Amino acid sequence: KGTEYVDSVFQVVDASGGPNAAWPDSGILLLGGPGTQQIKGLYSDHRGGAVVWAHLDIPDSSSTRSLRSGDCLMRLTERASIDSTWGNGGVRVASAPANVFDSWAIPDGVGGYFVAWSDIRTNPGLNFPWYLDYADIYLERFSQDGSVAQGFPTSGLPVCIASGAQIFPRMAPDGSGGVFVTCGPIGAAGNGTTLQHILGDGTIAPGWSKDGTLVFGANGYAVRPSIVADGLGGVF
Repeated sequence: KGTEYVDSVFQVVDASGGPNAAWPDSGILLLGGPGTQQIKGLYSDHRGGAVVWAHLDIPDSSSTRSLRSGDCLMRLTERASIDSTWGNGGVRVASAPANVFDSWAIPDGVGGYFVAWSDIRTNPGLNFPWYLDYADIYLERFSQDGSVAQGFPTSGLPVCIASGAQIFPRMAPDGSGGVFVTCGPIGAAGNGTTLQHILGDGTIAPGWSKDGTLVFGANGYAVRPSIVADGLGGVF
């Protein structure tokens, strides 16, 4: 039906290579109806289901459901259904999704999920590219049941809020329930990338400054840095 009706379909294949008996042959729709769904990530929940990280674009004129556009997490159960306990349209990444862009999600390693994003809440309503100069990085942690984890505000935890653009968040788990988050570029000159270490309770790791550690300070842009755990408590 064109780009205004793009649905996401999910299917499970069992160990024998065939469709899971609990799932219909045609799979299940994530939502259906007006709007589009962009799947940005898919993670096992280690309980027979999966968690979908998606961006929803629901027309304001839609009367079929009371959903808002924006990034969200939704859980697919082992019974071929959407987990309704995560809310209608999933768990929202931020309370004001219009201010959110360039989000990133990863499992936290202990059954939950981290989501980081660029946020222009301090100067909402600006258009691209002017809003980039006011973007900050926020972080949210969700527990296994989809609730916001203790120690994290429902509006997100500010991670990189120095002056200048704070964009391109990327993450890696620290192996103990915490997370490393990259932020960059930074400053009025638009250069440099910082790394921050947030513990599982939402506090900054001991020894780390509130602005993180500068890991790339050369002139120019460090566009969408990559990050991976080294298995020893640090990251590359």
